[in-house]
Amino acid sequence: MRKLTQLGLLLALIVIATAMSIAAATYTKIPGVPQSVNDLGAAIAAEQTAVVTPGGTEYAPKFSDADETSFEKSGKLAKIVARVAAEKVFADGVVAIQNLPQKTREKVWTKFLTPVYPTWGMNGKISDAGTTNAGYSVQTKIATALTDMAKAYVAVADFGYQIRSAQMEVVTPGGTEYAPKFSDEDKAKFDKSDKLSKIVEKFTGAETFPGNVAAFKSLTDKSQATAFEKFSVPVYPTWAMIGKISDAGTTGAGYEVQKTIIAEMVKALKAALK
Repeated sequence: MRKLTQLGLLLALIVIATAMSIAAATYTKIPGVPQSVNDLGAAIAAEQTAVVTPGGTEYAPKFSDADETSFEKSGKLAKIVARVAAEKVFADGVVAIQNLPQKTREKVWTKFLTPVYPTWGMNGKISDAGTTNAGYSVQTKIATALTDMAKAYVAVADFGYQIRSAQMEVVTPGGTEYAPKFSDEDKAKFDKSDKLSKIVEKFTGAETFPGNVAAFKSLTDKSQATAFEKFSVPVYPTWAMIGKISDAGTTGAGYEVQKTIIAEMVKALKAALK
């Protein structure tokens, strides 16, 4: 039994290695982006080649309509997305994409969404360089599901970073009980200023905002709720919360200003999601 299990594992590794090798041969790198972005693109391509076999003939295709039906009924797509989303290549790719400007991101998404094998009709001939319409359809579903997941992860990371950064730009932690770095007077000045409206304007006016909103919408209600819960935690707790006066915390005034900033930014995001 142990030998059979080891053999099964070996065969699975061979299949994965073969798929990655094929994908590497067919995936063309995006110029001018970090290697981790192309690594994620290659991984998305590998998932397609692990499922869809190109070539065959008109009457005996290597990926048929029946194969597409079988794939759809198998629940493999959800398993592929869950597995890839948990891999390091996915996390590294998301972090790298987050640092790219919107125009470059769009190029990345377009590349990720492009199926590895075009159809025979697109190529103008039946060969191993192409696949059936069924094969193209399945590749598209895999690429779309994984790309949508990457977009959603980037959106959540972006929003979280922007909400944290806005707090840190206004509230300075630390100081002493009698000379805090963010006092009641600082809160009063903030409340009377137009800083909050400018923070929200900057947030909703970012070039990445529309794309991130669209991606955030694709998340389940539960995932959105989890994200909003994370957004709602102020960067700096109060000194009372951590039990000491230090740069790791802030005053009650600083904490309240952070909560105000979070509330307005989240309000703006929720309005955009409607």
